[in-house]
Amino acid sequence: MNIANVCLSDTWGDVEESAVVWAVALSGRGHEVQSIVTEGGRLSQALRDRGLKQVTVPRRANRGDMRAALKIRSFIRRGSMDIVQVHGARDLGTAYLGLAGAGSARLFLIINGLSKTPPDRGILNRFLNRKLSGVIVPTEIGKRVVTAAGRIPEEKIAVIPMGFDVAAYAPAAEVQSRVRAGLELEDDHVVVGTIGRIGREKGQYELLEAARTVLRSHSGLRLVIAGDAGSAEGGKLLEFMRRRIREYHLEEIVKLMPPPAGSSPKGMPDLLSAFDIFVMPSLEENFSGPLVEAMLSGLACVGTEAGGTPEVLENGKAGLLAPSGSADGIARALTTLFETPDLRGILGRRARESARRRFDRDTVMKRVEDLYSAS
Repeated sequence: MNIANVCLSDTWGDVEESAVVWAVALSGRGHEVQSIVTEGGRLSQALRDRGLKQVTVPRRANRGDMRAALKIRSFIRRGSMDIVQVHGARDLGTAYLGLAGAGSARLFLIINGLSKTPPDRGILNRFLNRKLSGVIVPTEIGKRVVTAAGRIPEEKIAVIPMGFDVAAYAPAAEVQSRVRAGLELEDDHVVVGTIGRIGREKGQYELLEAARTVLRSHSGLRLVIAGDAGSAEGGKLLEFMRRRIREYHLEEIVKLMPPPAGSSPKGMPDLLSAFDIFVMPSLEENFSGPLVEAMLSGLACVGTEAGGTPEVLENGKAGLLAPSGSADGIARALTTLFETPDLRGILGRRARESARRRFDRDTVMKRVEDLYSAS
């Protein structure tokens, strides 16, 4: 199939990461995938570094800027696209305008986040929703949210998670030693880590407070928070956490660092190899790619009872769950894992088996191919 992979964001976060994952996976299955992205953005760079095909459109000055739609239309006409998949509803209107009169390509919307705002029930949005061939969401709760919004018929919504190359998450022992040494971590440290965009809803501050509590009884704890601020609000939170770390005298305990480079396929597996426990402390979350990658790495995982995280952790069978927004709850889960090392091993094995069974890239992409072919 010829597939246009549309994501016009000029920031970096879950949506943009998803656009890269989908491009990699579908290209790897032999499909002709062309990503349509904003020129000069981090997404464009990540695709370029991975050797993936892309078409860039001008950065939009405002929401009514038609340059992107016109370039998409010209590209679709030339490329004989079968499928146009759009990451996030924000770009749906632009993609549809690009499709108008440009062929018979079918339009799919991929939704990764849980909307915090009421649905737009305007005439234009109702029209666009009717034109969709289908919607893909990664979790059942995501499907319930989209259905409850009343925008899209339930029969058009398919629950298909992101897929991952499961073989990539078994780095050699020397890789683990190298990464831990680079982070100034000793063999006897128990490393708790999280990876994700810095933001209030991601819960990194609650994790910091939880680690401070656990540290009183377990001095071997080390905390790694890998992420960058994708917004001004995230930047303020990052600086606030830096101040707290200084006030708490935790400079030798807590490491704040950028996330693995999106251009490096081995970046995430290598960093995860340095962790003993992974925490996804989000206050809201539909589907966390880093959590799945931690599971594939065989880490004992802690998640919060937020959005789709309980689904990913099979309601506590593949990891421990803590109340959303509760530093005390996260601290209790971490204390349990510190005081029962055997449980860490059991949960790590369960997590790996669960993730390999449900999130294998080839298995997931076969479901996508069936959906695209049947529509």
